[in-house]
Amino acid sequence: MANSFLSFDSCLSDSDNEKDKNEDSKIQGNCSICKVKLNIVGIQHTRSTRCNKCEMIICVNCASDREMYKKQKKCVCKTCGHKDLLTNNDKFEIENQYAEVEMLKDKIKQTGTQKNLLVVQTQELQSKIDAILNNPERLARIETLRSLRHNSITLKTQKDEISQSLSSLSQQISNSFQDLESKKKLIETLNNLYHPKTVEEATLKREILLHRLDYLKIKKIVKQKSLKSTPYPDSEYQEYTKLVLSHEKAIEELNLLVKKTQGKTIKLMSLCDLHKEKIKSQSLAADKLESIFSDFLSTKQRSSIDSFLLHRKSRAEPVSLKKCLSCMLF
Repeated sequence: MANSFLSFDSCLSDSDNEKDKNEDSKIQGNCSICKVKLNIVGIQHTRSTRCNKCEMIICVNCASDREMYKKQKKCVCKTCGHKDLLTNNDKFEIENQYAEVEMLKDKIKQTGTQKNLLVVQTQELQSKIDAILNNPERLARIETLRSLRHNSITLKTQKDEISQSLSSLSQQISNSFQDLESKKKLIETLNNLYHPKTVEEATLKREILLHRLDYLKIKKIVKQKSLKSTPYPDSEYQEYTKLVLSHEKAIEELNLLVKKTQGKTIKLMSLCDLHKEKIKSQSLAADKLESIFSDFLSTKQRSSIDSFLLHRKSRAEPVSLKKCLSCMLF
């Protein structure tokens, strides 16, 4: 950038060069306002300018605000307020480019150093990773983890089979209990049906006895009347005979009803006996299922599962299997 700055000076005419030399001889020094050293290469605020009116040599900051200078490329003298100072915009652009190039060079150096640091760090990390991967303890742990995974899969399959068998057994037990309850309800209904029949039978027997008593009384009266010497009129005798016949018919009907009710009660008693036998057989089957269930709980599979769980707990690893608090199964 220094060479380009010199070539820019060489492109000017001789008269311009002489003027610039005279101006440079005047501009060299400090700012008349802020006393900063002027024309330091690479620093923007040390650029100098001269007012055409008061001919004071000042820096760019004292001439105008920096942002305003960037936007309008114009300067204002802060001492007299005169505008359009003698500034060389091309020089400013070249110096800006030079400063930008220097900044970029610094950034490139910083990025290079950062890149070298990153390369060193990546090499260190790779060496650490290789050491961890080639560690024999890690390989042994991987093998143990694989074996534990295989064991967990087999135990899960066994657990599923056990749970299926337990569900089937529980379903059978629940069905047997439901059958028992239904049979008990049937027995209760049959008993409820049987007791009123006995009451009806008792009432019928009582009516039969009453009719028999009435029949005997009427028969006695008829005999007494027939034994007497004085004959009774025919109408009264016929009425008594009609009453006797009606009582005999009623007694026969009541006897038939008693026989029918007795047959029904015998059938109901036989049905009750059959239901009781069925309930006894089902209760025996339920007891057998419960004994099978208890034998199944005390098998070797449960002990193997408990030992596996204790082994997993000692290694402080999470276990997916859980025990039920009621039946202590998985």
